[in-house]
Amino acid sequence: MDYLSKRNDALNVNGNTVNGKTVDIAITVRGSDWYWTVCAVMTTCTFVFLGL
Repeated sequence: MDYLSKRNDALNVNGNTVNGKTVDIAITVRGSDWYWTVCAVMTTCTFVFLGL
């Protein structure tokens, strides 16, 4: 059941370096969670809207 545990690996997989350039501002774990929540709510609203 370890594979069902709550985890957020997005920041570990995607660092703050792209194409050899490093950015000064990086997203935090809380920011990533907030972004995921907004996307989930918008997806739910889209399905509800399409179902009407």
